[in-house]
Order: sequence, then structure tokens, then C-alpha cells
Amino acid sequence: MHGPGRPPNPLRQPPNRLREVRELKGLSLAAVKKLSGFSTQTLQKWETGERPIPLWKLEKIARALGVPAYKLLKDYDAASDDQARALLAIFGRLSPGERQRAIALLAALEAHDEKARAAGAIGLSSSRS
Repeated sequence: MHGPGRPPNPLRQPPNRLREVRELKGLSLAAVKKLSGFSTQTLQKWETGERPIPLWKLEKIARALGVPAYKLLKDYDAASDDQARALLAIFGRLSPGERQRAIALLAALEAHDEKARAAGAIGLSSSRS
């Protein structure tokens, strides 16, 4: 735990996924140093969050790792990315007519969910009075 006014421990909560991506690729810091041209010390500071990665350097390190820069960002959600890729692959195999029906189905599901949320919100507010 961290005390009031103190930032979280960067080793426990790194602000980026540099280490995660590097390890998934099976690369050492020395290998990434060779690929990117950044010093081991700089890479370590970025991995731990001791120092933020400047935007132009983020792009350079991403190219060295062979990934899009957004995959190094903390808020990147790999599961959602995989789901989106799967949906796009399926959508790409549909005929034009099937695509229209799929879009209509998804729009109807979204509208149904919005109505259900609104009904739930109305039900909650009326039960409080």
C-alpha cells in the first residue's frame, strides 16, 4: 500500500506494458537495447514507470518490438482487440446482404440494452422515493 499523497509503487503498477510485451516476445533488455538503440538503463526506467516514455520514443520502441504503439499503453485491452479482430474476420466473409442484416441485428441489440438500462434506472429511482 502507499500512503496518502504518495504515488503507487511503479514496480507494482507500471504505467505501460513495455515489460509485458518484451517478455511475451521472449526478449531480454539487452536484445531490446540492440533493436531500439535505447540504453538498458532507460528501458528499465520506462518499464518500471520511473520515467515516462516520450511519445516519439514510444513509436520507436514499438517498431523495434514489432507491435503497434497502442499495445504498449496501459489501457490497451488485448481481449477486446482479439474480439474485434474476430468480428471483423467474420464480417469480412459475409455477403453484402448478410452484412446489412448483421448490422441491423447489432443495432437492435444495442437499442434493447439501452431500453433495459433506462428501465432499470427508472425502476431504481422510483423505488427510492
